[in-house]
Amino acid sequence: MSGRLTFNGKPIEGVEIVFTPLDQPLTRPSAGACDADGNYTLMFTNTEPGATIGKNRVSIIQADSPEGNASDPKALRVPAKYGDESTLEYEVKPGRNTNVDFDLAIP
Repeated sequence: MSGRLTFNGKPIEGVEIVFTPLDQPLTRPSAGACDADGNYTLMFTNTEPGATIGKNRVSIIQADSPEGNASDPKALRVPAKYGDESTLEYEVKPGRNTNVDFDLAIP
């Protein structure tokens, strides 16, 4: 499963996108790091790509900390509404899920 993550239309690297299954709470989440163009590929493990079929909670995690790099005042801060408190959901369908893009708003 792959796609592109942008904030206010601009790609951002240094964040990880995590899909946590809602219908199967004992199933491990899938995660993928965003590259400089905002592209990601979700992985179950280091070698197995994919995500659990069904509804997933989507959260965004800052690479260095949940609130960004405090030493760089210009660094992107991922709002809590996209982190642990995320209400963003995506339903993974059977088969290939490509171009699963998210453009999130950050004030």
